[in-house]
Amino acid sequence: MITKKEFVESVKDGRGRPVTYDKEKHTSLLYDLFTKGKPISAFCAEANIAQSTFFEWKNIHPEFKEAYDRAINFAETYWHEMPANDPNFNFPYWVINMRNRFGFGKSRFKLADKKKATEMMQAAKEHLDEDKITVHDYVAIVNSAKTQAIIDGECPDEEKVYRPSTREELLEKKALLESIVEKQRLLKEKPIDS
Repeated sequence: MITKKEFVESVKDGRGRPVTYDKEKHTSLLYDLFTKGKPISAFCAEANIAQSTFFEWKNIHPEFKEAYDRAINFAETYWHEMPANDPNFNFPYWVINMRNRFGFGKSRFKLADKKKATEMMQAAKEHLDEDKITVHDYVAIVNSAKTQAIIDGECPDEEKVYRPSTREELLEKKALLESIVEKQRLLKEKPIDS
């Protein structure tokens, strides 16, 4: 960990000397921190660099990107094992970390290359069948695709796809349900003839 004096000197007047990338030192630091489940911010603090520098190094130095891509598996493994290793396990905190740091529970489904509603629905169906998305994700995607089809005019009869009920239709449905409930109530109250 760098000292306060070193930190102040490194940013003094905005003319501090930038930290030079050192393959051995920085890939070793990735390993050391990520095997303990530490985040990128811990690496940046220890290396005394900005997070933007971290991502710049990833783009410029292929070996650093490779080291990061492999080291992140250590951090994820550390977090996966946490519930079994910690008797005071904090589940909400764990879920937030797993989701934000490792994409745990996030849909990996991308619609960017799907231009038509039918393509979106087909891709969603395939991903659902392969357990790549949840049923909830599937329903959201299909509903979005149906709405887009109506907007784009791909659906000639939009009433068959989706049309909200009118007030009159809702009142009719309500009356029908009330009559069914009333009939059920009367049947329960009616004595059984022996």
